[in-house]
Amino acid sequence: MPLFIKSDCSNCMTKHLSFRVREYENWESIKVAFFAFCEMCQSASLIVIVGEYDSQIDTRFRRLHEMDSVSGEVLREWDGAYIANQYPEFPRPETPEHLPNDVAAALLDAERCFAEGLFNPAATFYGKAIERAIKPLLGDNPPKMLGPMLGRLEESGLLPDPMIDWIRLIKESRNLATHDDADFQCRGDVEPARDFTLMLLRYLFTMPEEVRIARQGLGS
Repeated sequence: MPLFIKSDCSNCMTKHLSFRVREYENWESIKVAFFAFCEMCQSASLIVIVGEYDSQIDTRFRRLHEMDSVSGEVLREWDGAYIANQYPEFPRPETPEHLPNDVAAALLDAERCFAEGLFNPAATFYGKAIERAIKPLLGDNPPKMLGPMLGRLEESGLLPDPMIDWIRLIKESRNLATHDDADFQCRGDVEPARDFTLMLLRYLFTMPEEVRIARQGLGS
């Protein structure tokens, strides 16, 4: 009989769904690791369950294979067993240092959406953060939309070509999230836009300020 464990998925962010167990191993008498697959997105996770020690605990975990499903409530009945760790880990909001307030606000909205599994809004807010970040580079009367901003930035030569490509990918992800029929279904769909946004913001704001602080320290 298949074995299922109830947990949240760190890939598609669906809450309290079934993971189909493929393998499990008793690590330290009270700790059992399950290699399982999300029934929603089919991504793999390693789920570590811990329970208070008694001589019957290994037998109890072996009996899981005879059950159709296991809920969090059932696990808690087994000597207070609980999910101690899960890998991949759930994403945590990241905000690089020294960002302007308006850029930081848009990025934090994006990161909160990403952590909650709201991938379409996350892609939209990453685009908003980049709009706010590059606007000061464009001088007086900058365009209001990211597409024209990108064109003017490309003409100016202020950023290297790979960064222009990053911004273009972020723009395309934002357009897909807001206008196309397709939805972002899991973190992997929006992670490229997220990664490029964080790298670009570190390049534009964090690194110059860190260099300034380092030089100031050398001068003193």
